[in-house]
Amino acid sequence: MSLMPMHRITMQSRRANKIEEERQKFIQHTVTMIYRNALQTADTTDALFYKYAVQYAGPNDFTKNALDITEQLKTHFPSCKVTYTSYVQDRNGIWHEESTITEAMKPFLTQNRQEAIVIDWA
Repeated sequence: MSLMPMHRITMQSRRANKIEEERQKFIQHTVTMIYRNALQTADTTDALFYKYAVQYAGPNDFTKNALDITEQLKTHFPSCKVTYTSYVQDRNGIWHEESTITEAMKPFLTQNRQEAIVIDWA
């Protein structure tokens, strides 16, 4: 009887657990940062929303975790609309929510795209 397969499974599950632990730390850090920034924006400005522009740096691909992050933020901001939204920039530098783009607008858009988590308390 060989112990190698059992040992391999244990080590593989340890690695998977470590990866998940790191992912959860990333999500919690991101939620905490967005939460604090949204509260500061609400407390110090007349803005009716906070927009967190997504950055794609590091081993934790944000898009893989965006659903978990937005769901956690919804629990912290139950009376607000929390969305993960894509934006497209026009030639004048104005950002438009991608879901609102009409056929008439398309010739005036650039290739610049940005994703963001938006917390709207309006």
